[in-house]
Amino acid sequence: MKQVDLSRYWFVQDKDVMITPSNLYHENSKTSNFRVFFGDPDPKKSNDMKKLIMTLGGKTKCYEYLPRIYLKPRPWEELNVSIGKLLANRRTVRNLINIPISFETISSILSRGCGINGKLENDVGGLPLRTYPSGGALFPLETYIAILNSKEIALGLYHYYPYEDYLSQIKEGDFRKLLKEVHIDDKMMNDASLVIFITAVFMRSRFKYGERSYRFILLEAGHLAQNLILMGQALNLSVVPMGGFLDRMAESFLEVDGVEESVIYTLIVGNKNE
Repeated sequence: MKQVDLSRYWFVQDKDVMITPSNLYHENSKTSNFRVFFGDPDPKKSNDMKKLIMTLGGKTKCYEYLPRIYLKPRPWEELNVSIGKLLANRRTVRNLINIPISFETISSILSRGCGINGKLENDVGGLPLRTYPSGGALFPLETYIAILNSKEIALGLYHYYPYEDYLSQIKEGDFRKLLKEVHIDDKMMNDASLVIFITAVFMRSRFKYGERSYRFILLEAGHLAQNLILMGQALNLSVVPMGGFLDRMAESFLEVDGVEESVIYTLIVGNKNE
């Protein structure tokens, strides 16, 4: 790691420059003049890379062997709350009331918050795009939802498949007690209607961006979470982003390995008790 003369930065303390895994990663994932790839002059190789990206980019897990529940979201034109009003009123409301959530509301959060909204066309094909940005349009994130209180869809764990806008039920049951433990006994779990899990399949981004891909994945999870938060605001729900959860327990619940695919973020969703 390059040593920097900090003597003129009077506000930097010795402990601020301690070697830690996080600052080693940050330093080693920086883009420098010597690491920037400006493109291969060979058109054939450049075209091969485009084809590779089109092949790997945006791939999503698909539980083809499970029954499908197609979503029925509100039409786009009915979601007409102004962005100014959404941002002005956005608050993290932790006082929830445990009442059933409708299938239409679940559908709208997922389909409009992280579904497909267009296609990127180029000379090697088309790539479906979503309602949140992704580095290189590679979309390494997966979305799972645990339904805890609904009269219109069975309680249980589901995976969201955006390309055909449906849920696959991974397992049925009331997992409130387990998910409260996952969230370190957070009292919001007593009255939550849903828990949304955002995971990352790291290689989808890493093959192109190397070590820097982890930065992009975390940024993307933030973009997706903000979409879900604002969709919740539009639907008069509270969507609370959570950083405090037991990673390995969450991964065991989702039945992911925690290495190739790991939990990045969770969001607790419920009706506001105001």
